[in-house]
Amino acid sequence: DKEASDADLVRVGKTIRALSKKYGAIFIVDDRIPVAKKTGADGVHLGQRDATVKEAHRKLGKGKIVGKSTHSLKQALAAAKEKPDYISVGPLYRTPTKPDYEPVGLSTLKAVKKAFAGHRMAIPIVAIGGITYSNMAKAFRAGADSIAVVREVSQAENVEEKVMHLRGKAR
Repeated sequence: DKEASDADLVRVGKTIRALSKKYGAIFIVDDRIPVAKKTGADGVHLGQRDATVKEAHRKLGKGKIVGKSTHSLKQALAAAKEKPDYISVGPLYRTPTKPDYEPVGLSTLKAVKKAFAGHRMAIPIVAIGGITYSNMAKAFRAGADSIAVVREVSQAENVEEKVMHLRGKAR
């Protein structure tokens, strides 16, 4: 929620943190390092205009996950120099969560995977943006190590069932 205050996000985030611990899930906060710190999140995901990976690690402490959004091969290569724990590549497809972003497509994901293949430090690649049950296999074939889904889960009638369905296909 880009419009919510940090206080509101911390309140909700503490509930999410408790649930994520109960179910053994990883809890990553988008953009806001102070919210990640106050909720005890496992880490933070940074956009291109957010803090640096180094700054996030310094503020969150050891053992926290820091990821970085990228939207092109050039951004992915620059992000790799920051040594994030993972990068996201996207949006792969048109998505209402990022209506102003042009999809980067599978070709960008393939190019990033190819460039990272020779990289001394393996950086996991998360495909994001418009990922659905019907197109997720294409993302994995193009080089994604994992995927991030929003709408496919948030708009599901039965969230738990949808997640299990997605996880079954991902294996």
